[in-house]
Amino acid sequence: MNQEEFQKLILEKFNSIDKRFDKLDNDIAEVKLDIKDLKNGQEEIKDMIRNLEANNADRHIEISKKIELLEEVTANNWTDIIKLKKAK
Repeated sequence: MNQEEFQKLILEKFNSIDKRFDKLDNDIAEVKLDIKDLKNGQEEIKDMIRNLEANNADRHIEISKKIELLEEVTANNWTDIIKLKKAK
């Protein structure tokens, strides 16, 4: 193998390696975009969970009030039942 053939072979190998590095650069850029999208999606999910927690707290308060009203009505009904039994 002479000097010219050797240089041609080295140049081909270098070009091959260069193309592989270009592909790796492109792949890394795509992965970075995917990571950015995932982080945005993660923030959206966190916001949805925060809203869900607030809504659940409101529902808990609403349900507690309804249970209190139900207990009050039940107590009044028992009082009425006792009065009716005494009236007999």
